[in-house]
Amino acid sequence: MLENELARLAELAAEVLVISIIGGLGVSVLVRSAGVQMVGLGDLWTFLAVWAVAVAADYYGGHSAVGMIRVLYGTLLALGILVGFVAMVSRRRKRRGDADGVGGMGERPDETDLGVEQTLGETDLMKRIKQLERTVEYLKGALQRAVPGSEPSRTLEVEQLVIRDAQGNRRAEVGLYSEGRAVGLRLFDQAGQIRSELAVNTDGSPILRLCDQAGKVRGGLGVTADGWPLLALFDQAEKSRAHLSVKTDGSPDLNFRDQAGKRRAEVGLTAEGEPLLALFDQTGEVRSVLGLKPDGSPDLNFRDQAGTVRVDLHVTPDGAPSLELFSGNEQILFQAP
Repeated sequence: MLENELARLAELAAEVLVISIIGGLGVSVLVRSAGVQMVGLGDLWTFLAVWAVAVAADYYGGHSAVGMIRVLYGTLLALGILVGFVAMVSRRRKRRGDADGVGGMGERPDETDLGVEQTLGETDLMKRIKQLERTVEYLKGALQRAVPGSEPSRTLEVEQLVIRDAQGNRRAEVGLYSEGRAVGLRLFDQAGQIRSELAVNTDGSPILRLCDQAGKVRGGLGVTADGWPLLALFDQAEKSRAHLSVKTDGSPDLNFRDQAGKRRAEVGLTAEGEPLLALFDQTGEVRSVLGLKPDGSPDLNFRDQAGTVRVDLHVTPDGAPSLELFSGNEQILFQAP
């Protein structure tokens, strides 16, 4: 938290830097116009005080307070220039009057003396401005070096960010979940119910979940830890009822499941690209498969509880039908023709 606050202060200091230079210059000119001499690091301390006021206004008051500070500092600079000009004219008239009365001889001061004085005054002011700019650049660099990652980052570092609407209802949430092992974005409806979530799970797999009005997950899209792209549909009890995926061997697969989540039917392609339809019992064991062989001939088989083929009906490549019956150890018991 301290690092975040320091970073924010550094950003605010840089934001009000220019207006602080203007304000510091205005205060210095006003003070000199009043006849007060600035000695030592007086200009620097004046600027730092003005800068600190601007940073504090930005930190506690926000942009509205900074706007007022800008007007104030601009006014100070304009007033300082005006007062300085009036003071310079007064000194020039006084010098001319003194010169006219010296010895009663009416000697006039050398016009070049006045020009030199004015030029020196302007040069001194420019030097002070340049010195103040160098000091500001040094302080800015020191602030950026002191706060890690403050140049030129405008990053907000938090563990969780909650966005609420005008009524105070939570509408979006970004952060860490499952004790920091998962990260995600959650979106909520006006009733405060979660309706969508984009997350990276603890196993590193990304997933998008879509929810109904009760907050129940009804659809999911993601990539499994094994690298399978997957689209899943769920019932009201959040049980998976349909899956569309591409297996690691590149074969597409669509399967349907019962209330217990057991796979009961599957439509897809083999790794060789042959289509098939498989039916499963309550235990998840395949009991019947309808498909095409690599030679293009259709094939239908029926299996026992162990998944062993017991009946096979197919058409040979030359168009002849064939029926085969098998024993439990896959020995042919009957064949026709």
